[in-house]
Amino acid sequence: GFRVIEIKGNVLCINGKRVVIKGVNRHDFDPDNGWAVPLERYYQDLHLMKQANINAIRTSHYPDAEIFYEMCDELGFYVMDEADVESHGVRRKNCPGDNPEFREAVTDRAERMVLRDRSHACVCFWSLGNEAGDGENFVHEKNAILALDKTRPVHYEGDFDFTKSDFISRMYPVEYVVEAMRQQKQLKISPYENIANALAADNKPIPEETYKTHPVIYCEYAHAMENSLGNFKEYVDDFENYDHMCGGFIWDYVDQSIHTVIDGEDRWLYGGDFNEGASSYYFCANGIISADRKPQPSYYEVKKVYSNLEALDCDGRNGKIIIKNKNLFVSTKDWDIVWSLTVDGVEAKNGRIDTVVAPLSEETVTLPVNIADYPEGEVILTVSFILNTDKAWAKAGFEQNFSQVILREAVASKKKPARGELKYAKYGSDVKIKGEGFTAEIKAGALASLKYGEKEIIESASPLRPDFFRPLTDNDIEYLNFVPFINGIHPLYQWKRTTALTVASSVKASSTPSGVEVKVKWRAPFVAGVSTVYLFSPDGDVTVKHSAKGLLIPMLKVGMRMGIKSTLDNVSWYGRGPQETYCDRKTGARIARHEMSVAELEHRYMRPQENGHRTDVRSLEITDDSGFGIVVDAMDIPFGFNLGYYSPEKLDRAKHLYELRRDNCITFCIDGAMRGVGGDMPGCAHLHKPYKLKGGKEYTFEFRISRK
Repeated sequence: GFRVIEIKGNVLCINGKRVVIKGVNRHDFDPDNGWAVPLERYYQDLHLMKQANINAIRTSHYPDAEIFYEMCDELGFYVMDEADVESHGVRRKNCPGDNPEFREAVTDRAERMVLRDRSHACVCFWSLGNEAGDGENFVHEKNAILALDKTRPVHYEGDFDFTKSDFISRMYPVEYVVEAMRQQKQLKISPYENIANALAADNKPIPEETYKTHPVIYCEYAHAMENSLGNFKEYVDDFENYDHMCGGFIWDYVDQSIHTVIDGEDRWLYGGDFNEGASSYYFCANGIISADRKPQPSYYEVKKVYSNLEALDCDGRNGKIIIKNKNLFVSTKDWDIVWSLTVDGVEAKNGRIDTVVAPLSEETVTLPVNIADYPEGEVILTVSFILNTDKAWAKAGFEQNFSQVILREAVASKKKPARGELKYAKYGSDVKIKGEGFTAEIKAGALASLKYGEKEIIESASPLRPDFFRPLTDNDIEYLNFVPFINGIHPLYQWKRTTALTVASSVKASSTPSGVEVKVKWRAPFVAGVSTVYLFSPDGDVTVKHSAKGLLIPMLKVGMRMGIKSTLDNVSWYGRGPQETYCDRKTGARIARHEMSVAELEHRYMRPQENGHRTDVRSLEITDDSGFGIVVDAMDIPFGFNLGYYSPEKLDRAKHLYELRRDNCITFCIDGAMRGVGGDMPGCAHLHKPYKLKGGKEYTFEFRISRK
């Protein structure tokens, strides 16, 4: 291939066009063969990248095998080729720094990389190394590279005076740093950062003048450590909207876990499992795909957010939308653009858009759609971009991206009139209810039994009661990830204790025109205003309204939890899916009707933790193989849910997947609010404000359980 890479002012360009680097960091690693990566694994990795709309790779932190570059030439990736120069924990000990003893070693590694790889069109940037400090040796290294090749920009994140790097390069910028770089403002560093820099970090100040000649690039960002990659869209929005923000490389692409088989059982091992002494434990699991190359839920977020094809609302209620092509050099001719209109998740109309959109262009199209034709229900327009020709990395029929426009939102289910007879009896804090073909029982404020005919829904040992805990994610645990044997002292474990210590302080029952109403007030540490109101209708519907607010420490969630019979293992829902989603990582999931088994809802992260959540759910059905079960409808705001074979406490205790053994029931969590997963920093949530649960704020949600 032929290309020109240049920096015009502070804008990175490829063949004269401004380019956005939508990249990943990739370690050359295989779970069965270690560093001896088989050829088929390269194909698998690169094809999955293309399918996820990834356009760039940083060879963290060393040059890769030669076949990698040949394949990147063929498939079309922008590669940042990185010299094998890293001193990490001793970078502040003049290693390599200004030490003349290291000069030859540093320049030799750079020269060998350039001499071997400079004829590959895919190589667009040279990188001097990673986390090796600053000093005169990097000036020598850059000069050695330029003596062999002046056609590519040079990158180095550890450059404090911006004489070695053609970029302003940052790792894991938090919000105030992002804002300064977005606005091209001087960035000063705090006393804390000065201390961190003295130890190992590279949190350099940025003079305002530097922005005029240096594009901003994130050589590592969006730390994807297991259940992570929250607020990813916000980063990429900046890349799209500010010309000097030229993109970044997610950390990282694939988990580095060791695969072994013991007694016929697959086991995925990590640091500390080999009696090797000092370890970073599970910090090797940062990938958007797992070690066996199965996409994590975060992979689908990347695929959606990195896409160059999208549909935007113009006047969708009258059928007008915009088709936007952000590709630099190719039109949309290789994709069929199809649309579907759904009412409450059921397709009402579909069609195809025959417009071909040129590169870096957009077209307004009018579809035969009018919201007035659908007087009731939630109306959503979905536009999909489907490959119509085989590529090396995907067959025709592959969906490259989708966009959704909500023409009318209608989340809440309608209330039903109460008809029939209903009786109840109260015994202290227990209430028994009997209606037409159903019975229910509340014990100590919790819904302990719900029978339709002779079939019980609830496992008696696990009644429906308030729930404030989720198994902590790596990001929840934060700095205690480095000392996992003491992470039980983490303040967020208070929510585990709060859940266990929640008791009913008041239970009141009464008859109303709508049915039997049971009001429960709960008492628990670190929360206030915890209440649950059950309304039992004669036909067996149970409407539940639950409220709570947290005190002092950040909340994980506000919800309810119960165990249901293990035969109820078929699940369908109308909401976001099909993959797991959280409030700060849901852009890549479409609002539609989805079906899965309980086992399929689980996502098996290398270290067991919170997983399998689904957000923005309007309606949920849980049934056995005969079709019997329950329907759960949102009555005000959409809810989130988890269904799984392990209790949150069991998941939280386990260190490996192979340790998990199924419970006798299915744990069903239904949540009105749950904090995000975060991911700005390595192993630290650093949640953005919209994705936190606010202390002192009351969270309320309402749902209805009815017979299926």
